[in-house]
Amino acid sequence: MAGVVGIAPAAATVYTAVIDAGSSGTRISLYEVVPGPYPEIKEIASHKGVAGDEGIDDFLNKVGGTEKNLGPDAVGDALIGPLLDAIAPALKGRGVRDVDVVVDLLATAGMRSTLKPVGTHDPSEVDAFYDGIRQFISAKGFTAGDIRTVDGSAEEGLWTWIEVNNRYRDAFRSDKAPIGIVEVGGSSMQISYPTTAAPDPARNIYPVTINGRTFSVFDRTYLGLGQDDARRAMRQENPPGDGGAHCFPTGMQPAQDSGDLISGARVRIARPATFDAAQCLASYSAIIGARLAEGGDPGIAGSTSPFYGIASVRYAFEEIGAAAQIPSPAGLSDAIAEKCAPAGSVNNFKINKKYGQHACSSATYIDALLYGPNGLFHQDPGRFKTTIADRIVVDGKPAGTISRTTGYLLQKYAK
Repeated sequence: MAGVVGIAPAAATVYTAVIDAGSSGTRISLYEVVPGPYPEIKEIASHKGVAGDEGIDDFLNKVGGTEKNLGPDAVGDALIGPLLDAIAPALKGRGVRDVDVVVDLLATAGMRSTLKPVGTHDPSEVDAFYDGIRQFISAKGFTAGDIRTVDGSAEEGLWTWIEVNNRYRDAFRSDKAPIGIVEVGGSSMQISYPTTAAPDPARNIYPVTINGRTFSVFDRTYLGLGQDDARRAMRQENPPGDGGAHCFPTGMQPAQDSGDLISGARVRIARPATFDAAQCLASYSAIIGARLAEGGDPGIAGSTSPFYGIASVRYAFEEIGAAAQIPSPAGLSDAIAEKCAPAGSVNNFKINKKYGQHACSSATYIDALLYGPNGLFHQDPGRFKTTIADRIVVDGKPAGTISRTTGYLLQKYAK
């Protein structure tokens, strides 16, 4: 009819669950999404994971589960099933059928490391592993979506960049300038920042468009620079050939060390630990220098953005008692020296927990990564402005989490 303007129907609400299969563990989040130029995304349920899980790659490598003896066929019942069961109450409460929920599983550096020549598996073995997970999700009554390993540069780090700049800078709904991110996981590190250069995947520069705001973003992943893989590399140094006893709190005993699984063998400190800040920093600086040389200069010196740290960067500051919101080289190194070196330092940590055992090692690694001789901000420490927590608190109440999966959904459902 002449003179009548049609009104576009409102976008239908989508329910989707994302299994974030990280290199150190696997978690699930359930979201309510309204697609649009700036998608409305609400996390309505989550589960931080199954106790003892250290990544789905362990199952592919036949060392999965609490007892480290489960293979690929067990990943469904042992890991994926409990995660899906955890979101069932939220779906039932909203009257949403399981079949109407798309379940994506996005695996990161742990699974990237399983492929030859870094790992021991052919692509066909990885594909078969994912097919088994896909079939399990379907058998549970859900709709299987993307079940795959994500690209560390074009996807994983980029999604974190989107999420952090959305949450902390409101970069897609305002004129605020975006910032750069240093994200450290278990197996890899991602560096991302805005650039004026034109998008060029060959140079790790990617376009991001949300809500009519378009940015060129440099993002590159570095396998081996996650805190767990870096620690494994440090433990294997020979000399000294002692399982890294110079990077653990003074007084820690071999029997207290949970160790790291390296090439099928559990590697622990070979003698009581005596923390040596200079030696530990030198060990990690050498590893960082080698990995950056292999992966290429991230070009931070040419960026004008301030940088925020997330994930294991934040945890390292918190566990060692350094100022996490206003980081500084002296603040971090002084906290490490105070907590890790004196006699009996082992008593400063919950040493029966892995994060307590690893606190000195992890903090020294982050110190070397940020400020050491081969560090990202060695020449200009002031560029590294702050670290941010994964969990968001508003008025003293939990208000969601910072997660690459939210960045993934923002990009996926932006119309």
